[in-house]
Amino acid sequence: MKGNITTGQDAFLDIVANLVGILIILVVLVGAHARSNAAHAPLPDEEIAEQISVANFAADEATQRMRTLIKDNEEIEVLIDEENAVARHLTEVRHQRLVALEELKQQLATKQGQLDLQDQALLEQKSEKIELQRKLQQLTDTAEAISNLKTNASDVKTIDHYPNPIARTVFSQEVHFRLTGGRLVHVPLDELVSKMKQDWRLIAERKTSFNNARDTIGPIGNFRLQYELESAATAGDRRQIRFKRFALFPVVEDAGERVADALSDSASQWNAVLKNLNPAQTTVSIWVYPDSFVDHAIVKKWLYQNDYKMASWPLEHGRLISGGPNGLKTSAQ
Repeated sequence: MKGNITTGQDAFLDIVANLVGILIILVVLVGAHARSNAAHAPLPDEEIAEQISVANFAADEATQRMRTLIKDNEEIEVLIDEENAVARHLTEVRHQRLVALEELKQQLATKQGQLDLQDQALLEQKSEKIELQRKLQQLTDTAEAISNLKTNASDVKTIDHYPNPIARTVFSQEVHFRLTGGRLVHVPLDELVSKMKQDWRLIAERKTSFNNARDTIGPIGNFRLQYELESAATAGDRRQIRFKRFALFPVVEDAGERVADALSDSASQWNAVLKNLNPAQTTVSIWVYPDSFVDHAIVKKWLYQNDYKMASWPLEHGRLISGGPNGLKTSAQ
């Protein structure tokens, strides 16, 4: 903006200078013409006076015009100075606002960085809190298990010992429970296997040629049973459908009741399954994982005190309850 104003001022001054120069040239020409006429042919006094009056009038008019132009130029210079001052002020204001905007951006970036650090710290604290709660729960469960194993005797510490007779094959009624994560859940193995036998025999009767087949039963309770059939050659080039294997898949991984609640609550699933069974004719099979060996000892004590026979099936982490036609029967103690 300042550059445009300065350029306009220079153009105007050039115009004024040109006009003044033209007026001066006219005055000089008029004077020269008068002198030339006076030298070659003397003029009457009236004509000389008239020409001098005309020249003086032209000179006065040029002078007046020049003064007007100079005055206008001064006014324009004042306006230019004012506009330049406004332009400088606007430039300064713009610069100040740009500086303030940059400072605000830096403050926002700093604040965002602080918020990100706070969010990260809160997330880490939350993760640490969850981990501490998990460890505290494990310690509480362990302490509870140890407390349940203690006797009410005096300062003499004793170790409970439950006789382990020679294992014998179970031919009586058998019920199954899975013990993992400190939780007991009933495994309706007999019901699932019975339903499986009905299904695969129907398949064997209806299908005469196939290599293998797989199907799923349930859910019954918290478990589904998946089984697999295979085709085997027999005498006379005939094919026979045979049962190959089965595996149980939990519907909810952490289903069941905590051991302390299951054993003490008369309305628990544990007591609901066992209350109508004759302890002398019943074997309780426990499928136990490594994270629940302490709870397994508590269950074993309860079964011994209530005259139930017990069978234990240790399983590795991640391994499913499974079986096949060549599997051994449960051994009870």
